[in-house]
Amino acid sequence: MRRVGAEGQTASGAGHGRASAFVGKVGLAWRLWPAGRARGGKRGGAPGHARRGGFTLVEVLISMMILSLVLLGALVMVSRSRVGAMDAWFEFLAVQLALEPIEVFRGFGATWVKDYRAHPLPEFPLGVTAIEPRRGALHWPADATLFEREITLTPVEEPVPGVLVEVRVRPRGATRAQVWLRREEVVMSALLVEQPR
Repeated sequence: MRRVGAEGQTASGAGHGRASAFVGKVGLAWRLWPAGRARGGKRGGAPGHARRGGFTLVEVLISMMILSLVLLGALVMVSRSRVGAMDAWFEFLAVQLALEPIEVFRGFGATWVKDYRAHPLPEFPLGVTAIEPRRGALHWPADATLFEREITLTPVEEPVPGVLVEVRVRPRGATRAQVWLRREEVVMSALLVEQPR
């Protein structure tokens, strides 16, 4: 610390910083500033050249670059998350569209399905058909119309007599389902066996 004498002169003392005192008509006032910094100026700078508050252009540019890299990473994560969510949604919908005829045929049984061509259900025609919107209480979401479904029935005798039901669901045309779904098609199959009498 610097000590002020009676006449207002300063004397150096031990300490980590510097202080000055001014004796005036009002009284004694102390000012403190860090060691190594000239009074009223930059660290190690000449007196009288005070640094103004604020940031330099280089500091602003570096901050903007770091911030843009952080935001770019966040945008990439959001984009990948959206792609994954849309793929999962369309794959789930395709699996449900493929399971529907299998469950209906399983309910009727293998004996009835063997003779399916004689009494087909209008909702489940054989071959490739586009999914049409349904009216009523039970219906698919609107995105179901973006798919087509192929139902194939194959009678089998080995290892047990029955009918192999195979359903393929794929996006039809250039639609959102084709853009978002990573798989070309979803295939589900089931072997319906005749119940013993």
